[in-house]
Amino acid sequence: MTVGELISMLEGLDEESNVFFISQPNWPFEYSIKDIVERSNFENDETDGKKNNDVILVEGSQIRYGNKNAWG
Repeated sequence: MTVGELISMLEGLDEESNVFFISQPNWPFEYSIKDIVERSNFENDETDGKKNNDVILVEGSQIRYGNKNAWG
């Protein structure tokens, strides 16, 4: 996913909505997002497909159990 694709997906949503990250489809948890950083802020290694301008969502706190239906 690119930043442009993410912005497009967020278009039209309520700007006051909370944003969470859900992971682990077999045992899902919802997390807050602590930060959004570019890889170059903490690493300068463009090997294995990494790019210095990659955008990283940094996991915050575990909020609650998620729902497997999020994966459709």
